[in-house]
This record gives sequence, C-alpha cells and structure tokens, in this order.
Amino acid sequence: MAEGHRPISPDTPLRKAARRLLRDRLKAVGRRVGKARKHDQPSPEIIHEVRIATRRAGAAVRVFRNLIRRRDRKRVSRWLRELRQAAADTRRADVQTRLLAAAKLDDPSLAQAADEAIARLECGRAAALQVFHEAARRRSPRQWRRLRKRLTRRLRDPAQTDDAAPSTTFSRGAAAALSALAGELREITDAAPSADLQSLHRIRLDIKRLRYSIEIFRPVLADRAAETLDLLREVQTALGEINDLDELRKTLAAPDALTGATGESSVSAALSGLIAWVEARLAERREAFEASWSPAHWAALCEAIIALPDDSRPATVSQPPSTHAVDAYPPPSANGHAHAAPCTSHDPDDSANAGDTPARDGGACVIETYHACPPPPRSADSSRHARSSGDTP
Repeated sequence: MAEGHRPISPDTPLRKAARRLLRDRLKAVGRRVGKARKHDQPSPEIIHEVRIATRRAGAAVRVFRNLIRRRDRKRVSRWLRELRQAAADTRRADVQTRLLAAAKLDDPSLAQAADEAIARLECGRAAALQVFHEAARRRSPRQWRRLRKRLTRRLRDPAQTDDAAPSTTFSRGAAAALSALAGELREITDAAPSADLQSLHRIRLDIKRLRYSIEIFRPVLADRAAETLDLLREVQTALGEINDLDELRKTLAAPDALTGATGESSVSAALSGLIAWVEARLAERREAFEASWSPAHWAALCEAIIALPDDSRPATVSQPPSTHAVDAYPPPSANGHAHAAPCTSHDPDDSANAGDTPARDGGACVIETYHACPPPPRSADSSRHARSSGDTP
C-alpha cells in the first residue's frame, strides 16, 4: 500500500495525520466551490454543500491550529468565513421557503400570505446569489490550491508549539482536543435548558463544532463514537428547527415583508396571523427541547465526549426523549392562534442561520431586497406546496 494511502492509526504522528486531514477537507471546499461556479442559479443542495464543506474545513483548522503557522491559518480561516457568510442569505432563503411551502395552512388568507412571502424570498435569493458568486470568484482555483498546499506543507512539529505537554501522536491529540471542546460545551450549557434563543443558538454552533471535530478523530475513537455522533446530530436538529423558526419570524416581521402590509388591513391581518402561527410552532419546539434536555443530560454528554478516546472508561449517555415525537395539531385559524403543528425533522446542517453575520458589502440580504421585488400576482392557484422540497424555480 502506498505511503500516502495508509490509514491513520492511533500511533500516527500528529503532524502527519493533521496534514492529510487538512488537505482532504480543504480540497473538498475547492470541489464544492468549483461546482457552484458552474451554475448561475446553484440549487439549494449545492449552496448547502459549500457551507458544510467550509465548516468541516474550519473545524480541522481550529483543531490543528497550534500546528499551523499563524499567517497561513488567518488567511485560510478568513476565506472560509467569507465563503460561508456570502452563502448565508441564499441558504436562509432556501430554508425559509421550504418551511413555508411545507406548512399546512387551511385558512386561505394565511396561505395567500405564505405564497407572497415565498415570492419575496425567491426574489431575495436571486440578489443574495450575486453576493455569493462574487465571493466564490474572488480567488481562483489556482490561488486556493496554492494556499492549501502552503498551509499543509508548513505545519509545525508539535514539539515546537507553545503547549506545555505537546501531543505527538494522533490519539493523544484526539484526547486533548476533545477534552477542550467538551469543556467549552459544558461552559455554554451551564445555563441550559432555561436559556434564551441566543444562548440556544450558541449551543447549536458548539454542537456543530463538536460533531465535525469528533469526525476528524473518528479513526482512533471507540465504537461508541457513532452513538455520541447520533446524539449530537439529534440535538443539533432540534436546535436547528428552533433557530429556523426564529429566523422566519424575524423575516416576516420585517418592514415591507409583504406588499401592502402597512396599507391594506386584510394583508396586514393575514401577515399577523402567519407570524402568530410561526411563533406558536417556535414556542412548541422550544418547550419540547427544554423539557427533554436537563442539566444532567448535558453533563453526561460532556463526560461521554471526554471519554471517547479511552476505551477503558465507561461512557453511557442517558438519552432524553426524542424532541420530535410530538402529536400533530390542527392548523391555525384565521387569527393564527390555534395549536402549532410540529416541525418536520430535517438535516441538522440545514439550518437557515448558521451563526454567520450576513455579508452585506456590495450586496443586500434577503430582507433588505424585499422592497425591490414586484408584488406577486394574486391567484387562486398556489404553487406553494409544489415547492415543498425546497428547490426554487
């Protein structure tokens, strides 16, 4: 077997393992961006793949940051962040379109309001894509390849880092990294489950970083790592649903969210009813999550993560009841205050807002582009449910 293709083992030198993992994840970013460049209107899946690739690469850069020269780390991290933020508004429009398209709204006025909101989101997506394409073309594939090779070739030896007890093997690096990440999670979740929406958002981002970091060290972790990853994915899914609904509520509450919202009482009432419906779903999902995840569950999860590199330590996580096992509720009435239907489970990485500040230099976010769109036609034939897959025309 060729040297470059030998599997990573616990005794693999840390620098050698880091070089391969960084190379693979940074290559994946280049492939995803290259795929997006080929389309003037990349699909929601392509945009999603770009954001996930940048997050996975960013996790590897953070995990091995002590081995990466400061200048190389800053340049790569900045470009990954620019790409992810540039795609944020497009991704947000895709997720919110999917949520509204899948909503079961029996009241005609609420359905009409949802159709108009979808039309606005699609218009905003077109403007947001311009921002993404500008960021994707800011550096050529050759420039990205040179930066990637420069970073991986110039990795420092662990003995030359500032660590008091540097990790020299991949297994020791895994133990040190996961212990630090679990400590960060414990610090953030001390206030859980009675946390505000912003705190829950921070927890979700930390869960993402944990997932991607555990995946990095998966070759040297115990078999129970799969169970821990599944549990992290479930938490991230539940928190992602909460965040998506909160972002949708903010979008609908923005000025000029719908044409005539401030001048026509019927449109304004329909919009208020739709917002109330979203808020009811948000309250339901948040209540279900907070009831399922107690401080004891968070503490057990942190201990399980720390124990992953060591087969000799027990790591049994008491799994809380699923936050998705919620009975269906009837659709809202005209005033939007009826029981809210549960969110459908979705890819945990599908969240509309992944913690990025939308890129606004030279472009506009989805909400800011609403006023530039012509009002959609008011017709009885709604195409809302035909778009429930999340794909835009």
